[in-house]
Amino acid sequence: ENIWICNYNGQYLWRFTEKFDRVLLDAPCSGEWIWFKSQESLKYWNIKNVKKIADVQKKLFEAWLNALKIWWEMLYSTCTMNLFENEWVVESILNKHPGSFEIVFKKRFWPHVDETGWFFVCKLKKIRSLDYKISDKWDLSNKQIVDLSHSDKKILDKFLSTQGITLKADTIIKKYSNE
Repeated sequence: ENIWICNYNGQYLWRFTEKFDRVLLDAPCSGEWIWFKSQESLKYWNIKNVKKIADVQKKLFEAWLNALKIWWEMLYSTCTMNLFENEWVVESILNKHPGSFEIVFKKRFWPHVDETGWFFVCKLKKIRSLDYKISDKWDLSNKQIVDLSHSDKKILDKFLSTQGITLKADTIIKKYSNE
């Protein structure tokens, strides 16, 4: 009852102003860590794509920071090492909303030092409400949200039961797609 799961674009969660005690934002990223696993992935990496992904990360960071209650904490992480997707995302939101949060902990994890894959993590504490204005470019109408179909609910129920998780059906939503 204290965890919310949804298949919904996280950028829209700005509507949930100060509703969550804790947030774990494992943001989508350029995934530079997979270079070690597949050199094929290198041909898709370019600075233009990295900047696009960083823009999405900023929107997610800002939306989730708005959804976080004051004095509670958020953990932001990526599995990449470039500054665009890590420190600069954090600094960008801090510059846009000065004094809204403080950094508790920030670290880059290196395979050769930390015996793990590449990743970045930043733990922060929200210390004041955001003066949050959503971009006019985002379509935030309720037509974007539909109830899960009966078959989707059955599939989800089966998965949740195998994991020992119970959820109220009305807390689960699905993003509508014409694709």
